[in-house]
Amino acid sequence: MKKSKEIEPLSQYTESSDTAVVPENRLAGTVGALLFSLAGGIVYFLLYQVGYIAAISGLIGVICAFKGYEVFAKKLSKFGCIISVVMALLVIILAWYCCLAKDVYSAYQSWFADGEIDFTLTFAESLRNAYRFLSEPEISKSYVTDLIIGILLCALGAVRPIINIVKGNKNKVAEDKNEPAFQAEKYNAPEEKSNAYMPQSMRAASSEKPQDKNGDM
Repeated sequence: MKKSKEIEPLSQYTESSDTAVVPENRLAGTVGALLFSLAGGIVYFLLYQVGYIAAISGLIGVICAFKGYEVFAKKLSKFGCIISVVMALLVIILAWYCCLAKDVYSAYQSWFADGEIDFTLTFAESLRNAYRFLSEPEISKSYVTDLIIGILLCALGAVRPIINIVKGNKNKVAEDKNEPAFQAEKYNAPEEKSNAYMPQSMRAASSEKPQDKNGDM
């Protein structure tokens, strides 16, 4: 006699099997946000060197950070929004400071070439001492203004993803409240649910009434 196909346990059949919840990898997402936000920092530095408004890269940086977190973490959450904004801000500030150090380095190279000073600074020394030039109001005004604009544009770029996250959470709460009551009741009838996954021949056999020995129904 041919053996019937073994029926798999009912625990394997769940409504959420088609829409499985993807776990969020926060560590990987943080790394992704940092790596992608570096694109904004590089753009900031390059635009500054050619004389364009580098602050616009703050917008680019935060958008890249959000995308990097989502790609590496497999989803974007409130935590991901915060981390993405923080990473984008840190990279923009770092790029801004590197631009300041580059200007200090170039200035010392020019002064040394013109004979105004008898020493110069390496780029590493410029990085260590660039902040000292911010004590001069005439110098700090333009640099601080560029940094503030970059931060504001970074915040502007974060508005849309944050709104999407908030709307997504509200929609999820609304769906949970509107869930039909019968969805909870049907799990209390394991026999009916098991019949749904029972082969057609077995369902037909189980629905027939057994006959007694005399052939009566």
